[in-house]
Amino acid sequence: VMYNGVIVEQGHAQHVLYTPKHAYTKALLACQPALYPAGITLPVVSDFLHADGSEKTTPTFTQKQNTTSQNYKAANTTTPVIALQNVTIQYPIQQSLFGKTKKWFTAVNDVSEHIYEGEIIGIVGESGCGKTTLGRAMVGLQPYSSGSIVYKSTALHT
Repeated sequence: VMYNGVIVEQGHAQHVLYTPKHAYTKALLACQPALYPAGITLPVVSDFLHADGSEKTTPTFTQKQNTTSQNYKAANTTTPVIALQNVTIQYPIQQSLFGKTKKWFTAVNDVSEHIYEGEIIGIVGESGCGKTTLGRAMVGLQPYSSGSIVYKSTALHT
């Protein structure tokens, strides 16, 4: 975990997630939306940390104005908001004299995922592994080579 460009905590994921030591790590984990009921303004890291990075003892949260949490509908678990099926994204890296692609670089290879209403996901991976490329394809900014991306029952075409 980095804070202001400095590693403040490191270790196995389970250890860091379940027994955080640094105030910043604790603050990050405390900002998970799933921890709070509907109608609460979600906290941000500064709710848990002073400007100098030290831990605040009692963060306070306010009720959102004009909320209609009693009208909140449960997430639809049968139809995904976005569905990726075998998505592959390739870039041409070598062409023949006549412009035909001879070699391809595969940035994203055969990704399938379903994301349902109310879910929050994180795409994690090392630098250059295709996280941004996949995200751009999911919102229609990046063409994909094969597979399908369906947003709210509408296919996004390349």
